[in-house]
Amino acid sequence: MYLKIKYDDEIKPDEKDKVTFLQPLWHSSSHNRPDIRLEIYDKNKVFQNAIILDTKYRRLKDMNNFGDRGVLDQLNAYRYQILSPYPLKDDKYKKYKDLYRAQDMENSVIDVAALYPGELNDNDESLSELKTKAAKSVILNPKFPNNNSLMAFLKDSFKQQEDNFEKFEALDRLLERTV
Repeated sequence: MYLKIKYDDEIKPDEKDKVTFLQPLWHSSSHNRPDIRLEIYDKNKVFQNAIILDTKYRRLKDMNNFGDRGVLDQLNAYRYQILSPYPLKDDKYKKYKDLYRAQDMENSVIDVAALYPGELNDNDESLSELKTKAAKSVILNPKFPNNNSLMAFLKDSFKQQEDNFEKFEALDRLLERTV
């Protein structure tokens, strides 16, 4: 697995047909510039998925304020409207296209996190979550050096990608038996 980490990098193509091997993502929303994007590639450097981290300097309850849906709309757009035809566009993965067509493989974001400087000792803050299933809230504050929430989030995301790699390997074994 290879990673590319991009900071404040705009996802430029706004159409699937404009995607290239070097620019594997496109967007279908005006929210196309996450603060941090981790792009995951296989050993042959074919794009697989992305993890989005967006920084917010506000309280969780303010992010959840339904009077101002901007933050939640942005996080939802990052999760569901950043897309890619890869890896299925690559020759190595084309054989899986029919198997994955029904599973909306265009969606290429594994997970999204809103990083914010919450207070871990504030019960309301630590027990709350973002009011969207599309993203997770992660407290990132130097006052809490033992807080492992970012590492736990990343471990979970990378585990999801490893599971995807294992699915492709299992499909390869299955396809080899039928040939």
